[in-house]
Amino acid sequence: MSQLLQLLSNPSYIPGSNVFPNIQGALEALEDQSAGPNNNSNNSNGNNVNNDNNVNNGNNVNNGNNINNINNVNNNNNINNGNNVNNGNNVNNNSSPSPGNGSVNLKSATITLVRHAEGLHNATEGGRLIPDPYLTSVGLTQCAQIQRLVPQDIDILIASPMKRTIQTTIFCFSPALQDGSKSIILIPDLQEVGNNPCNIGSEPRTIIQEFGDFVDAARVPDDWYDNARGNSAKPDDLLARATDAKESIRNIITEYSRAHQNPQKINVVVVTHGSFIRYLIDEYATPQRTQGAMFPNTGNRTYRFADTKPLRLVETEESKAARGNVQGASQQENARTQILQNSFVRRQQDALASNSTIFDH
Repeated sequence: MSQLLQLLSNPSYIPGSNVFPNIQGALEALEDQSAGPNNNSNNSNGNNVNNDNNVNNGNNVNNGNNINNINNVNNNNNINNGNNVNNGNNVNNNSSPSPGNGSVNLKSATITLVRHAEGLHNATEGGRLIPDPYLTSVGLTQCAQIQRLVPQDIDILIASPMKRTIQTTIFCFSPALQDGSKSIILIPDLQEVGNNPCNIGSEPRTIIQEFGDFVDAARVPDDWYDNARGNSAKPDDLLARATDAKESIRNIITEYSRAHQNPQKINVVVVTHGSFIRYLIDEYATPQRTQGAMFPNTGNRTYRFADTKPLRLVETEESKAARGNVQGASQQENARTQILQNSFVRRQQDALASNSTIFDH
């Protein structure tokens, strides 16, 4: 991970390249282009939820439903100062241990599910036609808010191999990545629902070329983005994929626990997609019930594995109690983020046309 600190501190951003901005540098550069008050840490309460395949009206700056949830859970989980982190040799191989070993306590793991920040497909008319889209400036703002509010004592980072989820993980949790001891483990089964272009991922070599040592793509097959089950919206396929995803997460936790002498607490972050989260947490629609509300962009809740077969994620009491505790963003803040979004889109188009960076325009 020799390039990590250079990438995090580089103020330039070239769309489609492997150069990403430092969060604060990116936001400061964007704000230099537009007058207005700074965005504060108040967040949208998530009442106006946007679907991954539909246009976001810009009002959802950030889900605040459960930011306090992570604070409550992780503040009690200060068990890893970064000196004892796995170097990835055990976590990142393809050989998963047999689950169910009594010496590994899965209940020691707190799993925070996070929906990715706002992507171009959320904010653009017809955005579902954009292949594997990047985050918008509003998405960067959401990530900056998460980074300020959420403790970074994270042991395991997992994400869908889509670019927007990888970017969200990097920008929200870059302090947890800075010592270079861990990478973001990519699990294809965490991809979004359906076969719209915005939900079809990129080849592993493209992901590695763009994100380098940030990611561990060992579990990503060459054809992961082009298979019938992964791109299916059939409930049976989605339930099977959710089961496999939970088993993969369980196996990664088991590997980590064994490599670290079964720590009492393990903090895990899983960044995935709004529609698919419903299947992970068993809130999908059935003839007997309506589906659960979609997480807003960067919406998050914490869970633990229940001692059941098949695997089931159960929300923690701290997470339930934290819902709705953060006040919503003001109209002024929402207007501000829309200005940033418009500026970002314009400058990105100019940069692509002139083969330069967005901060040259």
